[in-house]
Amino acid sequence: MAMNRNFRTCPATGLPFHEAAGKPIRWNAVAGVVSLLVCGILGLLVILTRWPAVHLLPADWLYITLTAHGYEHMVAGTPTPAGTHPIICNESCGINHHTMASKLYVVKK
Repeated sequence: MAMNRNFRTCPATGLPFHEAAGKPIRWNAVAGVVSLLVCGILGLLVILTRWPAVHLLPADWLYITLTAHGYEHMVAGTPTPAGTHPIICNESCGINHHTMASKLYVVKK
């Protein structure tokens, strides 16, 4: 079977891949290694914080580290219509995400 010129053979696995996919494959591998490194460091910080003799992180940073996938956002603005307005969580964070909702109450002064 003749190989197309647009395909190369991976030296590590022997599998063919399209040349244009080479850079994204490398960047994906780098992103995976960096993510593992960051998560390993965060895990080490949590372990050292839970150890009373070290207590590395303050309480607020501990909870930020434990919930590193979620961020708190503050929206500044002046709501003009008085009334009750729905607020829906926009971070797809897991099970029962669809139930993360609240209400914003705007009252006249």
